Amino acid sequence: MTNINCTPLHNTEPLTSDVDLAAQMVEALDKYVTRAIKAATEKRGSLAKGLQFRDSICRIS
Repeated sequence: MTNINCTPLHNTEPLTSDVDLAAQMVEALDKYVTRAIKAATEKRGSLAKGLQFRDSICRIS
């Protein structure tokens, strides 16, 4: 990593960490996408039930 001599912003410190920040980011993104997919699947399921009800009424008429 290259050190660049510059003045840090007021009340800030350089980002230093002993953990793998990229791995943490990938884990957080995986959790987010998994929740989003589950929510979309549940929403799609409820919409499909509504369409099935509508179609059954149309067949009766």
